[in-house]
Amino acid sequence: METFTIPTIYKNKSVPQLIKIAQKWFNQMIRLRDSENGMFKCISCGRYKSVDQLNAGHYLPTTYGSVRFNPLNCWGQCIACNMHKHGNQ
Repeated sequence: METFTIPTIYKNKSVPQLIKIAQKWFNQMIRLRDSENGMFKCISCGRYKSVDQLNAGHYLPTTYGSVRFNPLNCWGQCIACNMHKHGNQ
């Protein structure tokens, strides 16, 4: 059986620190998936905006740990909808 070695940069990190790192990379993956040529279409309002206005908007909140890193629960969403309109729930 093959063993897995934890990279040195992660060895002294706490679980909350590791979650923060994983969230950063997951959000970046969503931004790349949902944008094209520097633009994206907001999943909530349908407007096309620049990627500097793109948030990784979760349908179910990240407090539900089982879906936090599920790409089917997270879509490109503009800052206005995600932060100020609570995802247009």
